[in-house]
Amino acid sequence: MTVGATAKIEERPAWHKWVVPERTRRASVHRWFVFPHSFTPDLVRMLLKEWNLGRGCQILDPFVGAGTTLVAAKSLGVSAIGYDLSPLAVFATNVKVADYDHKKVVENWRNLSKRLQARPAENQEGFPELIEKAFPGLALDILAHIRREIYHVEDKTIRALFLLALLSILRNFSKAIPNGGWLRWSTERIAWSQILPAFRDRVEQMITDVGRLKDNQCKGSWNAFLADARELPGSQRLFEGLITSPPYPNRHDYTRIFNVELLFAFLDKEGVRRLRYQSFESHVEARPERNNGVAYRKPKRLGRTLAGLKAKPHDERIPPMLEGYFEDCYLNLDSASRLMKPRARMAYVVGNASYSGVPISVDEILCDIGRQVGLVVDRVVAVRYRGNSAQQMGKFGRNPSRESVVIFQKAS
Repeated sequence: MTVGATAKIEERPAWHKWVVPERTRRASVHRWFVFPHSFTPDLVRMLLKEWNLGRGCQILDPFVGAGTTLVAAKSLGVSAIGYDLSPLAVFATNVKVADYDHKKVVENWRNLSKRLQARPAENQEGFPELIEKAFPGLALDILAHIRREIYHVEDKTIRALFLLALLSILRNFSKAIPNGGWLRWSTERIAWSQILPAFRDRVEQMITDVGRLKDNQCKGSWNAFLADARELPGSQRLFEGLITSPPYPNRHDYTRIFNVELLFAFLDKEGVRRLRYQSFESHVEARPERNNGVAYRKPKRLGRTLAGLKAKPHDERIPPMLEGYFEDCYLNLDSASRLMKPRARMAYVVGNASYSGVPISVDEILCDIGRQVGLVVDRVVAVRYRGNSAQQMGKFGRNPSRESVVIFQKAS
């Protein structure tokens, strides 16, 4: 299949295992905290090898998520910088790429573990309402006790490691359960007696991973920062490559998916609301402020798609969301391409969508937008076909949506 006039879609079904999170959930360090729809470190390593990027090079991930790109790059000695609007994403990434002294981690854990044996006091910390509802009674007392003792750890890097361990088990005991792009409320009782054992197990797993790191002090830099992917900060040094995955336009709101974790450790209710509004317009509640994008022209392919969607019964919120989504894609591609060296490659893992039976060819439209900002479409690799939702299948039949890796190259 041809994309525009210059690139073909290559079918690489063997890559399908690299764009789903199952392997990431089992991989050392990566497994400390995993985002849904994340790709695997295998994809990062394969692309870096193919692009001949090694030590001394630097790559970019403008949608850092849980840090897969940066952790994989560090294992190869390739410096990397990541950006994200979510403080949870930035925190999880920086914990994963930090340097640790294994003996000091073990010593701090031994001391923390002793303090955790004390009977938890009744929670007096004034958590947000959603947290109190998600962890009623003794469950929140125990979680507050663990968090309070973690905050007493003096070493900031090790303290962050323990806090990530706590955040990673929250949803196992929460009555607020992520369900697609929303939260549903469970009626099951929380097994509060298992909270502390689960936390201990997770910390000990993380300590095991730290002990396995062979090159924990390798030369280079790996950091994540808070920033909007539509308006990336300047860099003193240009990047040799980019590997990322923007949110898919599937209405999944990551501020809801991670509402519990965000409210537990980072933001108040108003902070989460502001983050939701400013997030990439991949869901209907986003209403971001954009500071540029005047040069953006809606691709003809997108115009035809929206016309087809509007000709059918549809949710009136979807066409504006899709328009905003692809404007956001333009802003990111334009901003990121300015930070790339000539001939640098930029890989985007994206997923197509379908609304009212109308396919949304995200990968092909992204190619059109990339050309607008002066990028060359190197290739588009189709790696997987996902079934549409049960509701969509019931109304419009099974129309699998393609998941692809779109690779651009900056002109020389």
